[in-house]
Amino acid sequence: MGDVIESKELLQFKYRDRELRGCTVRKLQISGVSLVGADLTDVTFEQCDLNRAELTGATLVRAAFVRCNLVGAKLDRTVLKRASFIDCNLTEADMTRALLEDCEIKNSDMDNLIFDHAFLGSCRISPTRAYGVKFRHAVLIRNKFFVDKGQTELTKAQLFAAVMLESELLGACMLRADLRQSILLRDNFQQALLRDAQIENALLLDCNTSAADVPPAWLTNKSPA
Repeated sequence: MGDVIESKELLQFKYRDRELRGCTVRKLQISGVSLVGADLTDVTFEQCDLNRAELTGATLVRAAFVRCNLVGAKLDRTVLKRASFIDCNLTEADMTRALLEDCEIKNSDMDNLIFDHAFLGSCRISPTRAYGVKFRHAVLIRNKFFVDKGQTELTKAQLFAAVMLESELLGACMLRADLRQSILLRDNFQQALLRDAQIENALLLDCNTSAADVPPAWLTNKSPA
């Protein structure tokens, strides 16, 4: 088991010496910290302020973020496998071109979170809010979007040119979502709200839209133009 890190100086020493694997980083105010390319396998961040932190290209296998502030954090090109974000603020964080497999995001703010060109596979996403979350040109396979009560808030979600396969969006609120040029295959939109969604050149194949509020074009044309 790794060390418990409770000072910024020790964190920087461990980063420099590539000895962060398995450590627990606890209650640090490290806004803007640079951990670019770090191996954060099995690292746990507890109650840390990582506002605008630089984690570009980091390895986050089985990493855990618990009650952390990650507003505007740079997580682009990261590798996240079985990683988790619990009770975190991910508003405007950037996961462009990130690889997420079997990850969990739970009870976390995701407003305007960027997943452009990312890959998400078998992830469980339960946000408190995800207004304007961005999946432009992303690939999403077998993910589950859900909340324990009410509707998953995905208003104005941006999935322009995204590919989404066999994902669960039961009852999701996707009002005014941008689905132009997307490919949606065998997804569950049962009881979802997609009113006023942009669907030009989107392709909807074998999806469940039972009791969903979808744009009229989807009811008459599986490939709206």
